[in-house]
Order: sequence, then structure tokens, then C-alpha cells
Amino acid sequence: MARQAVILTEYARTLIRVKAKQIVRRPGFSRSDQADVEQDLIVHLLCQAQHFDPDRGSLNTFISRVVDSAVAMLVRDRERVKRNPGDDAEVQSLADMGPQPDGPPESLARLISRNDLERRTGTASLTDAQLFDLASDVASVLPSLPAASVPSPPMRRCRASQAAHRPAA
Repeated sequence: MARQAVILTEYARTLIRVKAKQIVRRPGFSRSDQADVEQDLIVHLLCQAQHFDPDRGSLNTFISRVVDSAVAMLVRDRERVKRNPGDDAEVQSLADMGPQPDGPPESLARLISRNDLERRTGTASLTDAQLFDLASDVASVLPSLPAASVPSPPMRRCRASQAAHRPAA
């Protein structure tokens, strides 16, 4: 536990903040994801703290490598969801042609509005009123949820890593 506290240096916190800001600018992420991304990066870093070896490199180098690895996993996981959205999702190319009532068919990319495109691709930011409504809804539902929940992908990886490195009893 002591090693975990030492690894969350000011450098680590700043790096995580910067990386999270960079990630949420990518397609498939939104600005409202920033706190979640920061938390995932911190969890990943804390889970990897046990692997730090000062004989192999500096603490800041270790932190940079671990955070970069976590960033790559988050982006890869998000890309995977975009490529395979699920059985009930209908995927259609924006290059497909759509009928127009008063003219020749045009590509769907030209027919879809900017707001609808951002909403569908997950790049739209919520307004303050929408964020307030969402927070209110979550606060009202949260007490009714069971205590145990499914951990996020970084937390599952952390638990799997800890189990693999736990000494045999």
C-alpha cells in the first residue's frame, strides 16, 4: 500500500490530467468523460505500482510508461465498441446514399445534422442543464442499486493482475 501512495506524485497527477484532456478530444469520447478517464488512469497506475523497480529506471519514466499503456488500452477498448456496437445496433456508412424528397439522392453524411452526428458518435457535449438532470437522475437511482457492481475494465485488469502475482498459500 505504501508504494501506491508514493507513486501518485505531483508528476503523475499532472500527467494523468493532461492525458485525460487529450483523450477526451478524440472521436468516441466527450468532455464529460474526462473524470472517468482520469480515474481509470489512476486505478491502472496504482495497480501497476507493485512492478516498479528503481534499478530498471526512474519513477517518472515508470509512471509515463504505465500511463501511456493505460491510454492505449482505453482508446483501443473504445475503438472496439465503435467497431462492434452490439447485436441490436444498425450500422450504416455515412457514404451510403439517402433519398431526398425534392432532388437526387445525397450521401448520409450530407443529410445528417452536425448535432445528430455528434450525438450518434458520442462526441457531443452535454449542456449544463443536461448535466444537472443527469446528476439528479443518477443520485435518485444510486441508492437503489446493489452494493456490488461490475468493475470497470481497468479495475478488472487490476484484480486479475493482483491475483496472478499473489503468492501461493
